[in-house]
Amino acid sequence: MNSNKAVSMPVNIVIILVVAVLVLLVVVAFFMGGFLPTKGSVDDQAAWQRGCNKVMMGGCDAGVWNDIKDDIIENYGHDLQYACNKVFGYTDYAADGKCHKKCCEFLGG
Repeated sequence: MNSNKAVSMPVNIVIILVVAVLVLLVVVAFFMGGFLPTKGSVDDQAAWQRGCNKVMMGGCDAGVWNDIKDDIIENYGHDLQYACNKVFGYTDYAADGKCHKKCCEFLGG
């Protein structure tokens, strides 16, 4: 009977050490930015605004939209059409006309 108590204490210590190491790794990862987007990356909304601004600066006509919509947005990794679909919840790429309209609605495009 006494031998069981002698074994249970080291097992408890090992479990506590494993949990402590895991907590330490999570804290280190958090402070090193492991849980946050990488520096310089942009989210869907920021990418949409960035791409849409380019379209508006070009006059917002369909030709400008078609030239810009497939360009990869810097620090985003996707194109303007993809950002539009993510921001407005469109599930198909047939939403091209909707995206152009959303982008240019303030300019009457």
